[in-house]
Amino acid sequence: MIYFVFLLPPMTYNTAYAIALPWDGGSDYFWATQYLGYYTVLLTPFVCVLSLPEFREKCKALFLFRPRRTIIPLVTITNNRNDAQAWTLSAAPRQFNS
Repeated sequence: MIYFVFLLPPMTYNTAYAIALPWDGGSDYFWATQYLGYYTVLLTPFVCVLSLPEFREKCKALFLFRPRRTIIPLVTITNNRNDAQAWTLSAAPRQFNS
């Protein structure tokens, strides 16, 4: 796909010039598109490596590393001795590093 994206404009112009398109029409664009062939050669290894699913997962794990955060729910203990006496003990959540 990368070859079609970068090399299709120069191939189209070469075909048009072979069919007798005058060199005046689009010559600036033609010479600018000649450089796209160099980008094809340079970008092909990166496209191939990024298409590997295992490598993509390793890169995500490496660059998007975040430490795990454990969430502990709030513990509430209620003890009713009488209707008039009630007390509640609440523990604040703690964060543990793993």
